[in-house]
Amino acid sequence: PPEKGTNAKMYVQDLKTTFPNISYAETTGGTASNPTNTETVLLPTQQWHEAFYIAQKLYDIPMAFNFPNPKGKDSETIKNGKKTEQLLTSDLILERKDNELQKITYSQAAEGFGSSVTISKEGDKMKIEYTAVVD
Repeated sequence: PPEKGTNAKMYVQDLKTTFPNISYAETTGGTASNPTNTETVLLPTQQWHEAFYIAQKLYDIPMAFNFPNPKGKDSETIKNGKKTEQLLTSDLILERKDNELQKITYSQAAEGFGSSVTISKEGDKMKIEYTAVVD
């Protein structure tokens, strides 16, 4: 897992020699008044728990959220019971099909800022996508 204070780009560069299939991409978009920044990391694993814990470290998903159970409702939202007063929302949104995870999304919003971290399977890799929006 990433060390504390490591950003995604540094983490991928550090692992590139051992795992040449790992990749990092960054894109900007949105509008002048609502810019967005998206970072995408493709991990050479198919393990949901590995991708979740790496995303939790890289993008500060609150430790109040444990790795979710793959079994359960097809759609489930878990609220962060320990969110700070500054946050309007802090939720973990799960999508499952036949008791298998399809997507995990952590979403948070505060006054003038929002972000989401989405974890999904892409082929033989796990994709972590972080998007920040300023409004």
